[in-house]
Amino acid sequence: MNNIEKQRLSNRLDSSSFQSFFSNLYLNYEIPIKTLEDADSNGIGAEYLIITPEQFCDNLIPFVTSKENQGLITKVANFTETGSTVSEIESYIQNAYDTWDIPPTYLLLVGDSNLLPTKYSPYNEAGTLPTDLYYATVDGEDIFPDLLYGRFPVRTDAELDSIIAKNLNWVNNFNSADAWRQRVLLSAYDQAGRYFVDTSESIRTFLEGEGYTCNTVYAPDGGPVAQDTTDLINYINAGTFFVNHRDHGIADGWQRPEFYTSHVSSLTNVDNYPVVFSVDCETGHFDETVDSLAETMLKASNKGAVAYIGATRSSWSGFNDELNRGLISAIWPEYFSSYANRYGHSSELGTVLNFGKMFMFDKYKIACLKPVLICCFFIV
Repeated sequence: MNNIEKQRLSNRLDSSSFQSFFSNLYLNYEIPIKTLEDADSNGIGAEYLIITPEQFCDNLIPFVTSKENQGLITKVANFTETGSTVSEIESYIQNAYDTWDIPPTYLLLVGDSNLLPTKYSPYNEAGTLPTDLYYATVDGEDIFPDLLYGRFPVRTDAELDSIIAKNLNWVNNFNSADAWRQRVLLSAYDQAGRYFVDTSESIRTFLEGEGYTCNTVYAPDGGPVAQDTTDLINYINAGTFFVNHRDHGIADGWQRPEFYTSHVSSLTNVDNYPVVFSVDCETGHFDETVDSLAETMLKASNKGAVAYIGATRSSWSGFNDELNRGLISAIWPEYFSSYANRYGHSSELGTVLNFGKMFMFDKYKIACLKPVLICCFFIV
């Protein structure tokens, strides 16, 4: 143990978000001491980097203003500056990380995959899977990102305006005392031989102990129950800040309890937009011409979700249970108090997803986890 050496991070690359993340994972992590020179906000660069086709630049102005009001130096780089191919965008991001006085901590890609290309990673004998992960792995060739990244998968100005409006509503009108921000919805399938409900019940028990009101919709083993779909719609419409789903999924929705893209039109949850953890297969499948459940929930105007974590292709059940536990542990460290996260709660979804992946990896430590780790997709 005495031969273990600490690897120090350059002060130029230091960020408060990763300080919290590393502190939650490593027993011997030390927060770098920054000098006045390090803290110079007049240098070249930005903490929050947005890459977009030119057509969305004006629409992004309110979002950029909000980030700057939160104290984040923000830059919008359009294709004229970055280029529009995968390799050009990769090179631009890598150069930003390597050379900017203020390197990015956050990376937001704006545009559906037909406008801003995603990367494809070898998956299995069936082919490849789409992932933006490798835009964010700028410091080593591992499967954990060095930037906190996400995508607004929009095709039109109206879709982008809808996502931004819901995001600004969440930020500007945040009041933890609001009744709907104390409600959680847990949805799962009570399938024999699987742990969907067990995982959900573990989360419910913990969150109720924390003072949250938890509503549950658990589908019985067997065929679909129409009332389950009605209950999901009613609970979301009544207002809930967090929705967690464990079951099987396909691109356009949850198989049990049933909730598909066609049901989003029945939502009326104006100004009460939940964060959704869809810990199942494929509902984040964003690289087709038909919108997935994630895209539909996010782009729906005055309804749906403000943020969504989901898989872009198939993922594996047992591993997903640990991923789900890791996601919850990142937000509420007390949920899994025996794990290393002892330093506080994280509210940034990029950090939450990264912690969840590392939690899952730490539980299994096997090579076949790679497809699960790279196919998670989310919107911030």
